[in-house]
Amino acid sequence: MSQAPPVITPVHIQRAKAALPNADIPAALGNQALDLATAYYNHPPPG
Repeated sequence: MSQAPPVITPVHIQRAKAALPNADIPAALGNQALDLATAYYNHPPPG
């Protein structure tokens, strides 16, 4: 049985953003990392 490729949903992003303060991660840095992860997992590069 094959699995679907991972996709970051808006709910994942919302939960991750809510967790940033508890993880002592600056909002600007955390948001940038989440944006990059979302772009990668939702549109992985070819190859």
